[in-house]
Amino acid sequence: MSAATSWLADLDDMLDEFGEDIVLQRFATDSEGVQTVTNTATCLAVVRLGSPQELVVISGEAPNTRVVMSPTDLAAAGWPGLPAKDDRVLIGGIANNIEMVMPISVGSELVRIELQTRT
Repeated sequence: MSAATSWLADLDDMLDEFGEDIVLQRFATDSEGVQTVTNTATCLAVVRLGSPQELVVISGEAPNTRVVMSPTDLAAAGWPGLPAKDDRVLIGGIANNIEMVMPISVGSELVRIELQTRT
């Protein structure tokens, strides 16, 4: 078993045990500005509210939420590529906009996806 395969299997096992369901959504906007959901994927993820420094709300902004997920669920759901900035994540039914996507690879194999989101 390669290192990448081992890392991915460990993450999948951890998510099976400790993860919660999230829903990714991608949108298309028509010429009138109406958004339509074009892709949806339900995935397991570990969700953490931002760091303690971020818990102090500055200028009315909500703190970032960190989401760790596996590429395994995305592939199984037929999601096109990686999540992207401005896709949406529903966490406990609450919509969060994706602000940053951090794919992590071992060698050339994607083994983990981290997202920073904001409500």
